[in-house]
Amino acid sequence: MMEENFRRSLLLSRGEFSVFLTRPLSLGLLIAAAVLVLIVALPSIKNKREEAFQEE
Repeated sequence: MMEENFRRSLLLSRGEFSVFLTRPLSLGLLIAAAVLVLIVALPSIKNKREEAFQEE
């Protein structure tokens, strides 16, 4: 359903992605999604870095 609505919005905006950045609601949702991805990914990255820099 999300992909269908994404395609529909691109059709309405004639293929321009800027519509997702100029509207306050869609920009806020994109920023929230990026923050959530970072929150989920950072602990994994931190653990892998600690493993890589550990002295044997």
